[in-house]
Parts: sequence; C-alpha cells; structure tokens
Amino acid sequence: MDIFCKIIKKEAEAKILYEDEDILAFLDKDPQTKGHTLIIPKKHYEGILDIPENILNKILAYTKLRAKELSKDYKGIKIGFNSGTANEIGHFHLHILGQ
Repeated sequence: MDIFCKIIKKEAEAKILYEDEDILAFLDKDPQTKGHTLIIPKKHYEGILDIPENILNKILAYTKLRAKELSKDYKGIKIGFNSGTANEIGHFHLHILGQ
C-alpha cells in the first residue's frame, strides 16, 4: 500500500485541506514552497489515463480553487503531475506550488 492510500485510510498523518467522497487535498510533507499542495483521487489510480473523467474534473476544479488561494501570496502558480513510470509513488497526484 502506498503512502497516499495510507493517508486516505487515516493510517498516516497529513494536513488535509479538502476532502469529499472522491478526492483529497493536503499539504506536501516536504514542501518546495509554502502551501505546496497535493491533490489525489481517493480510489487508487496510477496515472491520469486511468482516472474517470468525473473524478479528474473534481481534481481540476479543486486545483483551480487552490491556485486562486495560493495566488494571493505568489506571482504565479506551478501545477504538475507525473504519470505512469514517472510516478514514483504509484498513486496519481497533482502538485500545486506558488512561484
């Protein structure tokens, strides 16, 4: 079980910012910038190609909301994700960082 699945099951700690039945957003434990946020689907998907559209849409909707929050403290926002073999954790996750 990957660390994100443990966070979803509350078996590992995280500073949760948002949660609904399909997605979870929390602060990165080793942030690159203040407010560095990770957004994940609650169901395990390795990459973006595996995620159903409705869940991906929820991830993107929260991404926009969080980006608006972070843009108050930064001039720009960086959004990124790794998919497939580039995803070391094995659970899709999207990063939002202030720049």
